[in-house]
Amino acid sequence: LLYYLLAGMVVRAVVLGALVYLIYQKVEPMAVPESQVSKAKNLWLHLGFYDLIQNLFRFGDKFILSVLLTSGLYAVYYNGAQEIPFLPYLLGAVSSSVLVQLAGKSEGGDIAPYRLMYASGKLLSCIVFPLFFFLFFYSEEIFVVVFTEKYLPSAPIFLMTLLVLPLRAYNYTTLLQHMHKGGLINKGAIMDLVLALALMYPMYQLMGLPGIALGFVVSTYLQVAYYLHHTARLSGTRWTSLLPLKNWGLKLLVFGLGMYLLRSLTRGMENMTMAVVAGGVGTAVAGLTALYLEVRGRRQV
Repeated sequence: LLYYLLAGMVVRAVVLGALVYLIYQKVEPMAVPESQVSKAKNLWLHLGFYDLIQNLFRFGDKFILSVLLTSGLYAVYYNGAQEIPFLPYLLGAVSSSVLVQLAGKSEGGDIAPYRLMYASGKLLSCIVFPLFFFLFFYSEEIFVVVFTEKYLPSAPIFLMTLLVLPLRAYNYTTLLQHMHKGGLINKGAIMDLVLALALMYPMYQLMGLPGIALGFVVSTYLQVAYYLHHTARLSGTRWTSLLPLKNWGLKLLVFGLGMYLLRSLTRGMENMTMAVVAGGVGTAVAGLTALYLEVRGRRQV
């Protein structure tokens, strides 16, 4: 399976490389000041290093535990510590869209840059929050359906990993990228990685394998606090103004209660697959409804 995946990634790299080459040939050279070119190169290097650190963070615990644990325990942890695969792509697409819009705006414009992130946070929460509650309430059923009961011990680890999911409703580095603060982004990433690795052993002693996953969640929350502090300082505003806290609070309450009621209704179903499907349909309906209301509300403003 890994060889097939590698072959697919090679094909993907070749296709994307060819597309980049063809598009680059059609781009007309522009007179750009050397200072801007140097600034952009510096940011790109920082972002490349940031991606490297993110990959180390994503797989560092798994590599260390693969050496220390038995294959059975490692499989339990690995299956429980999985990320939601499509969310990074969704977050990256939204972040790229915001950066494109910010490129034509100055700090002193009519619409402050952080307002765009404020709006994107409202839209992303319509997808992230219901998904969080669905996975939280249906975690055991999902593991039984996907992995069979053999890996049900992975569910507590998965629950710990899920606690970071609400943070995905906002990209905390977008405004720092817009301000060309690549150094700050990497400092936060290094802090996150070092804290997560430092917490692995003490958290394992306290809570076992779920504690390791929780340690990575704690380090991520501290990283987010670091990014918010510096973004607010550079923007000249309060960190509470960067986030749609009232909007998020209401959605967390509504989605939480709604998914809890749905979970209670499907708990008695003998077929776990049907219970998971019913929960997934309810999640999709809730998310799309919230997204529709959010978009309609913005159009009326």
